[in-house]
Amino acid sequence: MLDAFFPPDSVMFSRSFPEAETWLAPTALFADSQTANYVGILGDLPALVHRGADTPALRALLARSGVKVPTGIATYASVAEGLDMLRAAVASGRRPALQHVPPADLPFESVTGSRAVLEQLNDKGQLAAFVPATFVPERRVVAPGSLDPGHPPALPIVAKACAPFGSGGGNAVRICRSADEWASAVAYLGSRSGDLHAVVLEEHIAFERTWCINLAIAPDGSGWRPLGDTVQIVSPSGQYVGSWHGRDFAAPPESAAL
Repeated sequence: MLDAFFPPDSVMFSRSFPEAETWLAPTALFADSQTANYVGILGDLPALVHRGADTPALRALLARSGVKVPTGIATYASVAEGLDMLRAAVASGRRPALQHVPPADLPFESVTGSRAVLEQLNDKGQLAAFVPATFVPERRVVAPGSLDPGHPPALPIVAKACAPFGSGGGNAVRICRSADEWASAVAYLGSRSGDLHAVVLEEHIAFERTWCINLAIAPDGSGWRPLGDTVQIVSPSGQYVGSWHGRDFAAPPESAAL
């Protein structure tokens, strides 16, 4: 449970902030639904979640599944109320555990890392700073203005927006298999040039299956603990559309070695 990894005076707030949702699904429904992601593994860790993420039906489901029902949840009805509750928690001495980079007017120092660390972790151009070279696809980071819609590089290729904010659902990624898809990707990224500082052009790898693996690293670096995994569902065009989770979709043993 996450309460084993966070300081006892923490409070989790996993919602994205409106000012930093450029590369996430552009709806409050999506952003609020993300606060339910960790309900089943919170344990006794205090957390602020949308009221839709803490219902009698969900608590009954957790109990029937043998999952510990969280004890420290407080709910909000709107993002404004959630932010007010977060400010109040911090003012009372709680330390925020954030997943997303906070806006400048919320100068919270998250227990998950400083603002600079969160920005670097979210930036797709920084992959090589965290991942051994063996596992980094061939890639180069270029200026957005250098992309020419009429002259694609060797195809297929993957174009990824670089920004210091969270992204998801493939919104910051375009797979280019043809000249038309390349031109479309350049137009898409160009229309949002104010929201990115660079573009990654990355080798296209024909994955048969991709995994979303969650883990927690001990604060003292002494080890890590798996938190669960899902296999991602990808449309024929390369768009992420959901995930499967369950006994028949467990990640292969090799993932632990990675």
